[in-house]
Formats: sequence, structure tokens, C-alpha cells
Amino acid sequence: MSAVSSKETVHQLTPRDIICLTWIAMQYAIRLDQLQRLLFRFTPEADRYKLKPGSDRLSLDRTYEMIAKWLSWGYIEKGGVLHHDKLWIWVCPSARSGETRARRPKARISPICLTRF
Repeated sequence: MSAVSSKETVHQLTPRDIICLTWIAMQYAIRLDQLQRLLFRFTPEADRYKLKPGSDRLSLDRTYEMIAKWLSWGYIEKGGVLHHDKLWIWVCPSARSGETRARRPKARISPICLTRF
């Protein structure tokens, strides 16, 4: 019998996920427009052809997809910081300690992760 039952899902973090989540954790929070640029900067070379020519940021749709993925895995929280300000994202305290709702490899979101890449 497998160690992971068929109902459990193991989420695989990409190098970009680890780098971006680590950066957010180090800064404590990130505004939506900043996240678009961060995700753009760390888009893998194999996926660069998907980016809009001349753009300096990831599309809003793709950025919201990443936010939804991280939210569903329990890595981040989102909300407003200032009235009428853009959306802010921050790493959940449970993700900093290595515990999330989602079952995932035992990796903490910390500055040490940046040395892997």
C-alpha cells in the first residue's frame, strides 16, 4: 500500500514558487503590482515565450492564478492594508514554520531556500 492515500494530494512547489514565497516572507508582504513584477522576473526560461512582448510584469489573470494556488495550498493570506489600496499578499505564519493545511514536502519558507537556486 502506498504511503500517500489516493485522497491526499502532495503539492509540488516549483523553484519560482520557493523563490517568490521566500522573497515575500523576507519582506513580510507584497502588493499585487509588485507581485506581478516578481513573478515575471522569475518566470522559467522555458515559459518566457508565453509572456507578452514588451511587458515588465506578469498578466493580472496569471498572477491571480498563482495567488489562488498559493491560497488553496495554505501558503499565503491576502487582504487590504490601507483603505482603497491594491491587494496585499503575505506568507502565513504556519508556512513560515513549515506547517500548512496542504500536505507538501517538508520545506520551510525561509531565506535559506534562496541558496538552493
